[in-house]
Amino acid sequence: MDIGGGQTDIVGSYFSLESTGNGVVDPFEKIPISSFNGIHIGIAQGASGSHSGIVDGTENPSIDNPWEFRANVGMHQTTSPITVNGGSGDNLTLDMSGWNVTWNSISSIPLYQQGAATIRCTTGSSCSDSSSYTLDVAFHVSGAGFTTVPYTVHLVGQVSNVPVPATLWLFGSGLLGLVGITRRKNSIKETGKS
Repeated sequence: MDIGGGQTDIVGSYFSLESTGNGVVDPFEKIPISSFNGIHIGIAQGASGSHSGIVDGTENPSIDNPWEFRANVGMHQTTSPITVNGGSGDNLTLDMSGWNVTWNSISSIPLYQQGAATIRCTTGSSCSDSSSYTLDVAFHVSGAGFTTVPYTVHLVGQVSNVPVPATLWLFGSGLLGLVGITRRKNSIKETGKS
């Protein structure tokens, strides 16, 4: 999508790192991401094999496919399980304090969650099969040469019910599809389509 002046913005799932210090996430600060295995609620998911250079197939992703940032390869991971911690119906909140990055051979770069991760579904009164959703969460990154830099994750997708006894969130559907199970309610699972 052209936003004027030749700059384009990302449509779909991405993370951003506000590196200019102007307090605004500019389109060039957004990195598109796509699903590998997606997010599994209640399970820590590590990744390894980040390195300098370009994606070359030696990476061991878990949640998303390897991506490149500043000429180095990285992947998202969780160092502790993500959990549903509130909300109901079409607005749920997650504790994503275990969300983390491996990048440029650094095995774990901490991200400090700034408020709740919010999932909004657009159809019906609950996040159920075929609902479209967005997930937004803000972090600060402190490590790998960054000092309290704003870092955001924006995921979009479509919900599909999963008949399993544990909560799952996988991402795909374009760049992300969400699936999960809310306690005794419907399971919501991100489909792994990229």
